[in-house]
Amino acid sequence: MVVAGGLLQSITTLIYGPAGANTAGTPQDQIRLLGASLMVLLVPMLAAYIAYGIADKAALIPGLVGGIAAQGVPVGIAASISAGKATTVEGLVAAVNAHVYPVGSGFIGGVIAGLAAGYLIKYLKKIPYPQSFAGIVTLVFYPLIGSFVIGALMLFLLGGPAAAVTTALTAFLKGLQGGSLIVLGLVLGAVACTDMGGPINKSGYLFAVYALAEGNGAPYAAFAAAKCIPPIAVALSSIFAAKGFTDDERDTAKGVWLLGMFGITEGAIPFALRDPIRIIAPSMIGGGIAAAISLTGGSSLPSTGGSVITIPITQHPLNWIAALVAGLLITTVGIVVTKRMKVRKHGPDRAVEEVEPESVLTHAERI
Repeated sequence: MVVAGGLLQSITTLIYGPAGANTAGTPQDQIRLLGASLMVLLVPMLAAYIAYGIADKAALIPGLVGGIAAQGVPVGIAASISAGKATTVEGLVAAVNAHVYPVGSGFIGGVIAGLAAGYLIKYLKKIPYPQSFAGIVTLVFYPLIGSFVIGALMLFLLGGPAAAVTTALTAFLKGLQGGSLIVLGLVLGAVACTDMGGPINKSGYLFAVYALAEGNGAPYAAFAAAKCIPPIAVALSSIFAAKGFTDDERDTAKGVWLLGMFGITEGAIPFALRDPIRIIAPSMIGGGIAAAISLTGGSSLPSTGGSVITIPITQHPLNWIAALVAGLLITTVGIVVTKRMKVRKHGPDRAVEEVEPESVLTHAERI
C-alpha cells in the first residue's frame, strides 16, 4: 500500500509537474488521487491484518472498521454518497475535494484498533453457542458486535485525545514560525521522524501544508528533507552494522531505500517497531538537522509530494541536497553505532526459523 500509493503520487508529480498533476479531471489527477486513496487505506489494512493474525478471519472486519475509525472517518464523503450526490467517479472526487478528513489517531491508532479487535473476537469465540447458529454468529454477530465496539472505542475514546495532541503540536509549530529558523527546523524534522507517518508526523505535515497554502514553501521543503531520511538510513545501516539486523530485516532493507527516495517514511516502520530506540532516536536527530539546514539555506517547494524526485522544482536545490546528506549521515552513524553496541552486549540478531519436528528428529538420528 505504501509503495504503490506513494509512487503513484510521486511519479505523476515528476512527469506532469505540481500544477499538471493537480489539474482536476485529468487522467494524471485521477492517478494521483488513486495513489492518495491507497495511502489512506494503509492504516485500515494494517489494523485488519493485525486482528486477523490474532483471531483469524472473524476479526478481519472489526479490525478494518477500527482502522477506518483510527485513520479518520470521511464523514463528508459518506454524507455525499448517502444523499446520492456522489454516484459517479467524478462525483466522488468532488466529494473528496470538498470535505476534509477528521484528524484520527493514525498509525498508532491502527495498531491499537487491530490488537483490540483481535483480542475481542478471540474472547467472543469462547462463548458457547448451538452449532445450528454457527452461520449467524460468524456472518452477523462477530462483524456487528466487533465493529460497533472497536469503532466506538476508536471514535469516542482514542480519536479525541490523539486529535488534540496533533492539533497542539501543529499550533506549537506555528508559534515557532516567527522565531529562530534553526529551532523550527530542529523541531519540525524531529516531528517528521518520530512515529514515521503517525499522528505526530501528521502534525508536522499539516503545519507544512498550512504554510504552503499561505505561499511559504520553506517548511514543506524542510519536512520533505527529514521524511526521506529514516528508510535510506536503515538501508545503509543494514550494510555497515549487518549483525544488528535479523536476516529478514536485511532482506527487506535491500529495497527500502527506494521508499526513502520517494519520501515514504513509513518504509522504516517495521525496523522502528522492532528496535525503536536505535532507529527512532537517531532519525529524529538527523531529521532535525536536515530540516534546520534546509530552512536556514532558503530551500522551498511549490507543492506537496516533496522527495528526492522533486529536486528539479526545489528552490535552492543544492542546499536541500546538502541538508538531506547531512541528516542522512548523522542518522546512519547513530544507528550503526548503537546497533554495534547492542551486538557487543547481546550478540548478533538472527531471524528465528521454525523447524519441523520431523527435521529435528532426522537430524538427531543422523548424529
